[in-house]
Amino acid sequence: MTLQWKMTSLTFAMITTVRMITILSTKEKTFRKMNIVYPDMSDCFLGQFNISTKIGCGVQCLQWDDCSLFCLTGGGCELYNARVSWHYTGVGGSSGTPTMCYSSWGSVREAAHLATITGSSAIKGTNVYMPVNGFYCITMYSECYLSDNVPEPFWMADLGALHRITSVRVQIRKNQTLGVRFSNVEARVGNSTTIPNNLLLGFFPGPASQRQVVTFTANTFITGSVVSLQSFSPDYFSVCSVHILYV
Repeated sequence: MTLQWKMTSLTFAMITTVRMITILSTKEKTFRKMNIVYPDMSDCFLGQFNISTKIGCGVQCLQWDDCSLFCLTGGGCELYNARVSWHYTGVGGSSGTPTMCYSSWGSVREAAHLATITGSSAIKGTNVYMPVNGFYCITMYSECYLSDNVPEPFWMADLGALHRITSVRVQIRKNQTLGVRFSNVEARVGNSTTIPNNLLLGFFPGPASQRQVVTFTANTFITGSVVSLQSFSPDYFSVCSVHILYV
């Protein structure tokens, strides 16, 4: 089904399936319906509006550069800058529980959340599973993995089965005090837990900017069960959200 709306000077189109909405304007985002019980994401909250339809709420989300999640609740339309993965179901409960939430970040072909994660030793308060826990507020840095200052720190996902990897998408943190800690990074895919034995997916010289999304992309795909990110800078190493996408 395709519908057209005229709103101010922009034309919006909606393309819907059972699980997905694409809203086209001067920007384009695809939102997928999420099975979120309640998004306990007060740190990610952008605003609430008196809108009761998913299309109206989605169009409102497009007006915010940082909006990547919208929810319809008993109180109306709520917008968030949360990077929410397909598998995330929310934590806790609250009054005004959302009846519908849609994310532009998640993908149904995302393998990281099923993986066994290892990596270099982590700074106290962080761990290697934080990048695949399902959501991240782009204004936060407390939900990020941060390695100790060790030579060639790495983060590795063992997927447990072969996948045809097309890209690895990494959300970089915001931290003006400590920096983003993401430069001279290799992404590799293969079947070995000895990182140099695997094929190079891409290299990012950096340094990354705050809140940047870095994507390593194959020309077609690389088949493997192990995906790694490794920094060759003499520094700490940090990643906040990692998506491993496959076909």
